[in-house]
Amino acid sequence: MQDKKSRFDQLTFVRRLEDETNAASLLAWYPCQADAENGFEEASRRGAAYAIEFVQFLRDSMQSGANMLGVIVEHMDHQDKETAGYRVGFFTVMELLLCELSADHIDSFIESIRSAGLL
Repeated sequence: MQDKKSRFDQLTFVRRLEDETNAASLLAWYPCQADAENGFEEASRRGAAYAIEFVQFLRDSMQSGANMLGVIVEHMDHQDKETAGYRVGFFTVMELLLCELSADHIDSFIESIRSAGLL
C-alpha cells in the first residue's frame, strides 16, 4: 500500500468524485474555494503551497515523467477569475524552481534528455 506522499490523488488540491474507481473521476486541480474568498493574495499563497507540495510529491514518489503537471494544467479553468490567484502562485513557484535548478544543472539535464532521445 502506498503512503500518502506517493499518491497523486492525496495532494491537497486534487479531488476524486463519487466514483473513485474511475480514473476520469480525478480532478487534478481543485483549489480550496474558501481561500479565494479571502482574496487574490491568500489564493496566491495557497497556490504557491500547492506547487511546493506537488514538487515534494514528485521528489518523494519518484513518479516524475508521467505528465502529471500537464494533467494539472489541463484541469485548470484558465477563464475563472476567482481562482486566478491559485494559478499565479502555483506557476510563480514552478518558474522560480526551474530557474533555481537550471542555474547549476541545465547543461547536464539537457545532455540527459538528449541521451534518452527526448530531444
